[in-house]
Amino acid sequence: MLRLFKIEFRKLKTNRSFYIFTSFYLISLVGLAWTMGSFNLNFNQAEVNLGNIGIFDFPNIWQNITYVASFFKIILAIIFITFITNEYQYRTLRQNLIDGLSKKEFLASKVIMMVSMAALSTLFVLAIILIIGFTQSSYLEMDIIFMKSSFIFAYFIKLVAFFSMIMLIAFVVKKTGFSLATLFIWAVIIEPLLTYKFLPEGWSRALPLEAMSNLIHEPFSRITNADKLIGNITYSSVDPIDVAISLAYTTLFIFLSYQVLKKNDL
Repeated sequence: MLRLFKIEFRKLKTNRSFYIFTSFYLISLVGLAWTMGSFNLNFNQAEVNLGNIGIFDFPNIWQNITYVASFFKIILAIIFITFITNEYQYRTLRQNLIDGLSKKEFLASKVIMMVSMAALSTLFVLAIILIIGFTQSSYLEMDIIFMKSSFIFAYFIKLVAFFSMIMLIAFVVKKTGFSLATLFIWAVIIEPLLTYKFLPEGWSRALPLEAMSNLIHEPFSRITNADKLIGNITYSSVDPIDVAISLAYTTLFIFLSYQVLKKNDL
């Protein structure tokens, strides 16, 4: 496994776009996390300041920060898709196979990189939560601090599931722009169409992006009590069913990626 990781790291360390997008991701996430307390939201013609309603208080900060951080996964997706499609563009995949790497090992190297990126991002978000929480929270009792820490694990699962999906798309499409367009079409057109036109009520939970989204529900309408005004149900915990669905999709996407890779004429 270490050998495969070293192979992937050698490819990344000379990739200029990797450093650019990673730096943009880190700076953007930190900037938004630190400033979100100054944002104002309008609910039913009433303006609410997020900082005044305790969004940085333990234990709710776990859900609040991971929910916001989830929007930045598209930056990581661009990095990962580019990383895979470059294997086809620069023919490094073929060279790796000529040098003795099997297709199974090649896929394993991408899974290792996928999990590593998700783990590093999760650790970074964890650091943000703890730093902001310990400096801004009104509640610092140990039993309260870690009460909703399951959201950080949900964030990791969400990233791994999302990366496995875009890995499959990248292996099928092989072009960076077309891969991103395919992801966009699925997210904006196909999945919403299935949700509102074809699937029975409640079945959309089984769709991949919906299952990933349900790992960390939008928290702010609950905190501001706007959910009661509009009659929506909001959630403040991680549902094991959504975890199971996301992990099942992760396994499926990795399996399908291997099948595509086996049949590819390289």
